[in-house]
Amino acid sequence: HVAEDETLELGATVELGAEGVPSATPPPPVSRRVGVQALARSATTTRHVLDNGLRVILDPANTDVVAVRVAGLGGLRAAPASASGRVAAWARMLTRGAAGLDAHTFAEEVEALGAGMSAMAGRSAQVVRGDFVRGNADAGLELFADMLLHPEFLEEELAFVRHDMLAALDERDDLPELIAGERLWARLYPGHPYGAPAGGTRGTLSRLGAPALRELHARWLRADNLVLTVAGGFDPDLMLRRIRRWFGRLPGGWKAPGVVSPPPPRETVRLRVGSDREQAHVIVAWPGARVAGPEQPVVELAAGVLGGQGGRLFLQLREEHGLAYAVGAHGEDGWDSGLLVGGIATDPDRIDEAEARLIATVQALAEAEVPAEELERARAAHLGGIEAELQATSSRAALASLTELYGNDGTTYRALARGRVQDVTAGQIRAWAAGALQRPLAIARVEPR
Repeated sequence: HVAEDETLELGATVELGAEGVPSATPPPPVSRRVGVQALARSATTTRHVLDNGLRVILDPANTDVVAVRVAGLGGLRAAPASASGRVAAWARMLTRGAAGLDAHTFAEEVEALGAGMSAMAGRSAQVVRGDFVRGNADAGLELFADMLLHPEFLEEELAFVRHDMLAALDERDDLPELIAGERLWARLYPGHPYGAPAGGTRGTLSRLGAPALRELHARWLRADNLVLTVAGGFDPDLMLRRIRRWFGRLPGGWKAPGVVSPPPPRETVRLRVGSDREQAHVIVAWPGARVAGPEQPVVELAAGVLGGQGGRLFLQLREEHGLAYAVGAHGEDGWDSGLLVGGIATDPDRIDEAEARLIATVQALAEAEVPAEELERARAAHLGGIEAELQATSSRAALASLTELYGNDGTTYRALARGRVQDVTAGQIRAWAAGALQRPLAIARVEPR
């Protein structure tokens, strides 16, 4: 339910503590002036559109933290399935040197500021993050601008990233439930970027070069594709002037990836993964929601009714029938289609029963309206999470950026975050379930060999 929930799957962080700009005349490197920004004079959230199309959301508050997010459409859809892992590598590489600073020196500067910077990507979007203490925000934001506008993307750094990503593939091989999940997506999205492993394969990673990352970054870094949000303790007028100076010359002309999700399979897809563990898993997928589509809050609340320790899956499959070591449900949103996924870890001797009861419990949403008490429990849990996120400056910056990116006014992010599930009714959940949950799209089972 967080704004960043569908973008934070792949990422790399430079913590604690030009290349890539699609223009013939990129802006010069940003100077390293150190200063202290003034306290915000107003708590009004404002929206601005620069002449080049860059959307800017300023959300000042009297806090000791300044958070910046730059969000743009792209994500897994930005690279073909044959180049899987490219977006994940971009996320790891962006923080590894900028404006002539090598990875080590760049990390030292970030550490000296007590800052955090990272890049993240999901199915539909890419997000670049910076978090700073207010006293170091001026210098931190200038370093952040250099990271965006002048990333290095050096081959020698890519060699380190490739090594780490290949090591992650080796670790994944020991987690058959992750392999089952990947194969499920591959069967439902053949030839589509969603169907390719997000972390790449040994073949795609071995072919990946730094020029491909520069090209991906240049395509993404178009003013009319981006939303830049700053939240926390800063002077709005001064901040807007600096944003215009740093980003006012970014070119526009962003082109959406020409990727369309395939139609759902006519029959339920079944697959099996062998495991050396004495535990079985079942993963079941049904049609879900599009990113920011009208059905998304309905699916979110339906997943809330099913999931959690007070949800139907836990109470019925684990508490009542003793079937589950772990059980849950969640939505996985995509740009033009998504999935509702239910999963259970169970005893191999009871896997058939576990699968049948999991499916029956989910599909029961279509048989009768959710009782008011259940619905309000799920709604309260969702809204409680939102209220907790709204207390954090970094979460507010993320919510505002992705609210704007996905077609709404970013200044209204608080009301939209709270209101997403506020008006969802039991009748809406049942109507959606009657259309979407008639049969599973796919069932993946992990069983001992």
